[in-house]
This record gives sequence, C-alpha cells and structure tokens, in this order.
Amino acid sequence: NDTRPLPDRILTTGAASTDWLVHHGYSFSRIRIGCALRQEIQRNRIRQIRRPIRHILVALATSRQEYAQIATMLAPLDFSRHYWRIRPHPTIPLNGLRHHIFRDLSFDRVTVIDQATIQESLAWADLVLYASSTLSVEALAQGIPVVYMDIPVGHDPLAPGTPLHWTVRSPADWPVILYKIAGMSGSDWTSAHAAAQKAAFRILAPITDTAVDRYLTA
Repeated sequence: NDTRPLPDRILTTGAASTDWLVHHGYSFSRIRIGCALRQEIQRNRIRQIRRPIRHILVALATSRQEYAQIATMLAPLDFSRHYWRIRPHPTIPLNGLRHHIFRDLSFDRVTVIDQATIQESLAWADLVLYASSTLSVEALAQGIPVVYMDIPVGHDPLAPGTPLHWTVRSPADWPVILYKIAGMSGSDWTSAHAAAQKAAFRILAPITDTAVDRYLTA
C-alpha cells in the first residue's frame, strides 16, 4: 500500500545493502547488485600477516565530534611502539584543528596524511583503527586487521564476529588485542582472511565486468 514512487531499478554496492532493502519492503525484482566503484580490489589476493604490528592507520570520518572522541581514546596509548598515520575524511580536513583536537598526542611518530589515496594508505598499514569509516571494509578485503573504536558517536559498518575485527571500548583493551593478533598462526590468518574478505565483499562488492555491466544496462 506504499504510494511512494519507486525507481525501475535500484543498484546496490553489495549483497548486504540488498538484503537490507528487501527486509524493509523493497521488491527484490527491482534490485540489482552492482559493485563499489571507488576502487578495484583483487578478489584472490591473500596478504601475508605483518608481525609485529608497526604501522597503524587511523581512519577518520563522519564529523569533528568523532575526531575529538577518537583523539580522547587514543591519548593514553603508548605511541613509541608504533608508527601512526591519521587519515582525515576528504570532506572534513583537520587544518588548524590538528593540534587542537589531537593536542594530547605526541607527534614524534604520528603523521596526518591529507593527500594519500586509499590504496596508498592501506598499502602502508598493518592495522586500521576506525569508528565509522568504510575504509575498514576495504582493509578487511585486503587482509588487514581492523579495530573498531566504540565511541558515543561511532557506528560500526561491520557485524560483530567478523574475522580480523576487534573492538576497543577503553585504552586497556589495546594491549589485549595486539596480543591476540600476535598469537595468530599462519593457517589461522589465512582462513580468517578468506572469511573476512567474503564478509567485506558482501558490503562493498569488487569491480568486475559483469557488475559494471549492470550499471550500464539497468
């Protein structure tokens, strides 16, 4: 009985959003699963585990309020053990807010990157921290472990129990997570990566000729 006008076709970026639309009453016959056009991910690429964790990428998104809450959670950590890069969202640059929001962070090993591409950022990272960024999904697809920072304004695009995915609720959780990653065997890592990649591709499907053709023929 819904009288709202609907498009003839709805193109989604993956099976997860398709399932959500069907669950909320949209007809599956109108929906086509396309792909995430932002970048291409090699489906069969298995990235080797990098241990010890040295390079940590912090993916910011959503709002300056999120930036400030992430900074508060990061401030008590020992930054001397790792190299850190903070990646602001392209539409919310830090600019002069860098030392205001992140004033309690030591910048000896922390770099703010504004110009790097997503692929360059992920190629550098051994681990990705985030509070809402879908960069976490792209990281998982490449076998990079991710840590969700459970802050008040956060929203995790990944489901609980997703492989290679952990949650930090306080700074005390941080060493426990690093210990768990360090304790993974090579075979555990390979199987976890395969499952994590499958979960990631349900959210952001990779580019294929068939998927792109659905945009052109919809």
